[in-house]
Amino acid sequence: MELNELRRVIQKHRDAERTILDNIPAQPVNLGIVSVDLSNVRTILAKKHSEIYTKLLETQVSYCYRLSTKLTGNFEEINANLAVTPKDVEGLTQLQDYIAGVPAAIQPLQEEIRLMLGNNDLVDEFQFMVSDDHLRLKWNVLGWPNRIATQSARFKWALEERKVKFAKQMEAEQDRFEKTLSSLVEEVDAFSRYDNLSHVEDIAHHAMAVQKKLDQATQDAVVFNSRETLFGKEVTAYDMLAVAKKNFEPYNLLWASSYNWIQSRKQWTQGSFTDVNAEEIEKSVDTYSTSIQKASKFFANSGNDVCAKIAETIKEQINVFKPYVPLIVALRNPGMRPRHWNELSRVLGFTLELDESFTLNSIFRLNLLDQIDDIVKVSEAAGREYQIDVALAAMKKQWDAIDLQIISYRETGTYIIKGVDEIQMVLDEHITMTQAMMFSSFKGPFEEQITEWNATLQLVSEVLEEWLAVQRSWLYLQPIFESPDINKQLPLEGKRFASVDKNWRQTLSSGKTKPRAVDFCNSQKLLEKFKESNIFLDMVQKGLSDYLEVKRSSFARFYFLSNDELLSILSESKDVKLVQPHLKKCFEGIVKVEFQDDLTITAMISAEGEQVKMHEPIDPNGKNVEFWMLEVENMMRTSIRDIMHQAIIDYVRVDRSKWVQKWPGMCVLNASQMHWTREMEEAMDLSGADGVKGMLQRQLGQLADMVKMVRGNLDKMTRITMGALTVIDVHARDVTKKLVANNVQAKADFLWSSQLKYYWDNDLFAQMVASRRPYG
Repeated sequence: MELNELRRVIQKHRDAERTILDNIPAQPVNLGIVSVDLSNVRTILAKKHSEIYTKLLETQVSYCYRLSTKLTGNFEEINANLAVTPKDVEGLTQLQDYIAGVPAAIQPLQEEIRLMLGNNDLVDEFQFMVSDDHLRLKWNVLGWPNRIATQSARFKWALEERKVKFAKQMEAEQDRFEKTLSSLVEEVDAFSRYDNLSHVEDIAHHAMAVQKKLDQATQDAVVFNSRETLFGKEVTAYDMLAVAKKNFEPYNLLWASSYNWIQSRKQWTQGSFTDVNAEEIEKSVDTYSTSIQKASKFFANSGNDVCAKIAETIKEQINVFKPYVPLIVALRNPGMRPRHWNELSRVLGFTLELDESFTLNSIFRLNLLDQIDDIVKVSEAAGREYQIDVALAAMKKQWDAIDLQIISYRETGTYIIKGVDEIQMVLDEHITMTQAMMFSSFKGPFEEQITEWNATLQLVSEVLEEWLAVQRSWLYLQPIFESPDINKQLPLEGKRFASVDKNWRQTLSSGKTKPRAVDFCNSQKLLEKFKESNIFLDMVQKGLSDYLEVKRSSFARFYFLSNDELLSILSESKDVKLVQPHLKKCFEGIVKVEFQDDLTITAMISAEGEQVKMHEPIDPNGKNVEFWMLEVENMMRTSIRDIMHQAIIDYVRVDRSKWVQKWPGMCVLNASQMHWTREMEEAMDLSGADGVKGMLQRQLGQLADMVKMVRGNLDKMTRITMGALTVIDVHARDVTKKLVANNVQAKADFLWSSQLKYYWDNDLFAQMVASRRPYG
């Protein structure tokens, strides 16, 4: 709540309390025969107002206390940050920056102090008692800005002194650093005198130690440069360090590569060959070769013959070893099997067996390099065969995790299969891979496995394809043949479907208990069962289609219904009322019919709710649906013709405004047109052109009457009828105006005979010129 609004509310309740205490007497008032004591009312009302403004003031005091506490915390945080003792130049600079930003940090706190004082003034204004802690906290907050300013000035002066101290300390450290660099340069230069490769281990460890010193010196130089920037001094370049690092790089490369090469070669040649990682050897040899080549080139160009000689020695050792790398890779091929070792033994002319005692030195002694082409050829074949073996194993392992998703289907008590798309994707991929293997020239050892696996995948694919075809047909036909009526009318098809349904339920139950896809679907018997089911289901569907065609030929309006809609009618032929939802498709103007308790049909009802009584009731009991629907169609025509005739006769007996509300809309429109035709021709016969003019005035009067009716209270159906009738009457008026304008006098005039006219001759006919057609 805004402060002034709070002040107004508190004052309002204080004034209300005072008014109650002043105006309501504290003592009983004597009114003659009665005495009225209002003291309790006075106390309760006054207390209520007192409690309200007291609660508001207590809430305000609590809010002020929270403001003071928050401000105290903010100032204490600033003070604590100022009191931090910097341990290095970076900390000192950071603290100086913080002190410089203190005034800006205090500015928003000053605004909050003013807010706190304003809220406390409201409490003081109403002389509300607060605690001593509240007062101490308030005055403590007011003193914080000055204390912070004093602290900032004091710490700023202390930091300047400490900054001078740090500057002197850094100069001393930089002097020591310069001496360290000089010593490090001498240590680097000493590497040019190392010429004994037998001491490679000690020299390599020394090189690693020097590299660590150079890395540390680089970090120290970065720190010194950073501090020089903070002190505003010129940044030292430390060129000596850069030169030392550049000079040391080739020495480090030489001795590190030499040491690693010697250690690796020792491990490779003396360790068991079965533990050798051929890929690692190939990668390491390439790395050592590149590094030593770089070092050799540097020392040769720089004229350091001692180091160049060592580099050449290592380079020669690597070059001697390099030709054996392809041989090692070939012999350590993971696809090598006993048959390949036997083949190698045959090619080499002696038995070659790998055991724990076989080492790389054994390869050197056997001079296997002389026959490397034959060995690589066998190894490559082993590698290709290994790829096939691994791919086969991977495919089979993947199928171990693929299960059929068989789920319950509605209330049928059986199941259906779903999620086949994912299985089909894996199946297609694996069939493609397997067929590629069958054309591989390295399939020999696995030919039988590949052929068997391909046959399995093909069979699984065929089973799933037939299974899905059966499921599609079964899902469509199951609800149809669930009806006893359909089974009764199609006994042969019903038996065939029952046979398929029995197999379906047994198969799906088995699949539910053993869902592993490749195991369950790898069955020729299952494939034959599904194929037989599909043949039966095709025969059932053909019989069903023929049956529906017979029904449609009996009642042509069934062609307006889909197969499913027609089947829903035929499957429930005993309950004639179930035809109701489909009537609007069979008959454009009928949305439902009226059934009596004995199920006889007595009326037709349109979508708008208009009802027309049947000329005679129709009894559908005991009749096929197509027959009694045909009776409905015939009775519809008869009933409409009968009502139309009655409406035409009634037109001349009843006032037109009442007549249009009495009869169905279609009868009103057509009877009105018929009488317009009759009246126009009678007027022409009687008075010629004057008769036509008289009819124009009559029609204008009818339109005026219709306007009055439309403006009045009409029910929904009458208003719809009036809308359509107005359009027709306006058209009739326009035609009549045209006839008057052209001075038409007789009904033989072409302008009249070319109009659409309606006549009743024991039925309703529409005529234009010489064309005459029965209505509907």
